[in-house]
Amino acid sequence: MHPRGAADQPAAGTAAIAVSSTSMLGRASSATPTAQRTGTPATNLRAYTSPEGEGPKSDPEAAKKLLADAGKTGTQVTLDYANDYTRLAGIDYNVLAQGIQTQLEAIGLKVKLNPAPTSTSLQRYVDGETEMALWSWPPDTADPSDVLVFSAGNLIGQRVQWPAEAAPKVAELAEQARVATGDDREAAFTAWNRAMNEQAPFAYLLEPSFFLVASKSVEYVSHDPLASINLSQIR
Repeated sequence: MHPRGAADQPAAGTAAIAVSSTSMLGRASSATPTAQRTGTPATNLRAYTSPEGEGPKSDPEAAKKLLADAGKTGTQVTLDYANDYTRLAGIDYNVLAQGIQTQLEAIGLKVKLNPAPTSTSLQRYVDGETEMALWSWPPDTADPSDVLVFSAGNLIGQRVQWPAEAAPKVAELAEQARVATGDDREAAFTAWNRAMNEQAPFAYLLEPSFFLVASKSVEYVSHDPLASINLSQIR
């Protein structure tokens, strides 16, 4: 999901679903034939901040109980998505949305799909008019601060009606991460990331993997997380 508005076309990133959704691709280089994997499973807002073994695990029975406890079993929700959007590594959003619908209905949540062209669907999301939406988030800068917009009270949080007052601790941790410097940044962003995993109205679905292959006769082939392949470096 791109922060600038409907006029901008979202680029490849992590697919997320937002309820009222990141990609930091690794750098690969090769002077010999290679297939380099440059993506990671989206176990949270930034996959690299999740300690090993702490990724989410599927528990349909627990999900059913949560719905039942909230009195929401059988509730219908509308899922907005762009039916012409293919820039997330060529993934068909129609197929992705249908998969989400199937999994949510299996735990007792009825899902009505609302496909529309990107220009229409994106504007509805930007305006905060969607009940549930499927989008991707491309990196604007190669820094974790790029995703602070997801925090309560920030740009994307506001789009899903999630003000800072609804999650003051998350908002506080986001500010601490924003101003942290040097060696303090990792701990600050990890603390905020974990709070987001617990409280944020976002479900991070996937971060596509990319394979970069180069002949041994080609040197300095690297994958740039913002600009794809840097052709000026190739020799």
